[in-house]
Amino acid sequence: MDAPGDSATTHYRVRWLFPSDADPFADATLEVQDGRIAGWSGRPHPAAIDLGNVAVIPGLVNAHTHLEFSHLAQPIPAGNSFAEWIGAVIQERRTRTATGGESLQAGLDELRRCGTVAAGEIATRSWPRDASVERGAALTVFREVLGLSPDAVPLRLAELQEHLDAGETGDGLRRGISPHAPYSVHPDLFHGAVALARERDVPVAMHLAETREELELLRSGSGPLVELFTRMGIWRPEVVPRGTRILDSLRGLAEVGHALVVHGNYLDDDEIAFLADRPNMTVVYCPRTHRHFGHARHPLSRLRERGIRVALGTDSRASSPSLDLWDDVTLVRELFPEVSPPSLLRMATADGAAALGSDAAAEVGLRIATPVTGLSVVELADGSASDPWKALFAGGTRSRPFPAGRSVSP
Repeated sequence: MDAPGDSATTHYRVRWLFPSDADPFADATLEVQDGRIAGWSGRPHPAAIDLGNVAVIPGLVNAHTHLEFSHLAQPIPAGNSFAEWIGAVIQERRTRTATGGESLQAGLDELRRCGTVAAGEIATRSWPRDASVERGAALTVFREVLGLSPDAVPLRLAELQEHLDAGETGDGLRRGISPHAPYSVHPDLFHGAVALARERDVPVAMHLAETREELELLRSGSGPLVELFTRMGIWRPEVVPRGTRILDSLRGLAEVGHALVVHGNYLDDDEIAFLADRPNMTVVYCPRTHRHFGHARHPLSRLRERGIRVALGTDSRASSPSLDLWDDVTLVRELFPEVSPPSLLRMATADGAAALGSDAAAEVGLRIATPVTGLSVVELADGSASDPWKALFAGGTRSRPFPAGRSVSP
């Protein structure tokens, strides 16, 4: 029998196989050669490694997270307003004892345990060069910038340039840019970031239509967020004119090759219509974080009816109990039964990979010649189920890494 790490051919026996471009395959034998999928069939192989009552699926893609909070044992309470929560996040940053490297490593380890093969990470600082933080082969790091002061724009753009230049050193990370949100980024900084992303052909992620308080600030220049920023001494009402719309930011993001509209909880009809005509833009829905804040029902069904790509993310442990994307998948299944099982699986896999860019999309999936690092395993609760989709999304299922592959972290 060939060991999983050998370069020779290895066979795996699984209860269900979910190919990217074909119907589920029962009692399958998966053939892997030199770390890549060579084929599958229903014929038993005498030397096959039996993975048991599991499904092998295209790899899970966590399209939005903040690993800096991975040391938290539980989410920061939502409080009475989003602004109150932001204040608590700021306080947590000031008082935390965990180092940045420790938090990142904890998050990477958790992603690996949950079978995540690619992730979109929002980084508020330069990615550490410390060798103790092993870099994942499918990690896209979006350098976040924010600031309403026009004087800080050149410095922030220089930080983005440095972040992208560091990717040319072969450190194994993909690079992206993240102007934080329309209420926290000077227009010159936003447009400069978009221009840089377009020039360097990297993805852009931006928090948009996340909360009602955000919409109040943009619409009328008032509300809890304005009160918070005024107390902090950073609010500049002339920078964010009253009547600003989410659509204004969407128009700018539409200029880049891959744009991630993070959250999109309160997208209106005009904004949804705009997104429907732009296949380069993806909405990233974070179900458990959405529930943590008690938001109104997410427009997921309306987005999908218009053909808009929707990926899934966990967000951070500051607003979600874990980085386990499969828990978000099962919550979507509960909240939106009208979303078909194949569509839901695609949201958690291929749609997230497409959002992060062509490189990620090429490495995630279950098709001939795809690397096994692009696969995930789901432990099934019912081994007798004859319907593969019911078996996959039944209660009690758990995700984990494919044994022959390496996920986002070591």
